[in-house]
Amino acid sequence: MKHYNLSPIIKGGGIFVKYQCKVEINASRDKVITLYQDITWQKELGLLKKEMIKGKSFETGSVAHLYFPVNGKEIIMKETVEDNNLPESITIIYEVDGHWNRCVSKFIEKNGKVIYLMDVEFRFSEELDIPKIKFMNQTQQEMEYFKEFVENNL
Repeated sequence: MKHYNLSPIIKGGGIFVKYQCKVEINASRDKVITLYQDITWQKELGLLKKEMIKGKSFETGSVAHLYFPVNGKEIIMKETVEDNNLPESITIIYEVDGHWNRCVSKFIEKNGKVIYLMDVEFRFSEELDIPKIKFMNQTQQEMEYFKEFVENNL
C-alpha cells in the first residue's frame, strides 16, 4: 500500500519538496536495524560502492561517498549522517549536483512488527523537468524493496 503526504514549496529560486512514505515490516526492530545497516540491499538497488571519508558508517557526523551508475556514467553522491538515534531513528543527508535530500527514517515497533516511516525533504537549485510524484514513487519502491529484503532474510 502506498502512503505519502506531499507538500511542495517554491521559495527564492529554490524548489523544496517534502513528503512521507511508510511500510510495515514483519520482523523485529533489531533485525530491521541490523539489515538497514547492511550494504547488501543498497547494492541490489544499484550502489556500486561506499567509500568512507570521515568517521564510521552510520555514525553521527560520518561522511561517505556513494557511487551509482547513471546513464552510462558513474555519479558520486555525498552521504552525511546528521543524527543517529538507532534503533528509533536516523537522519541522513544526500547531496549531488545541486540536489540536497534529507531523509529522516523512523522505526516504530508495534505488535511484533516495525512501522518504517521516512520523512523526505528535497531541495533543488533549479526547477526540474521531473514530476515530484516520481521522487515519491522511487522512495516508496525502495522502502518496499527493503521490506522484502528484511522479510526474506529472517
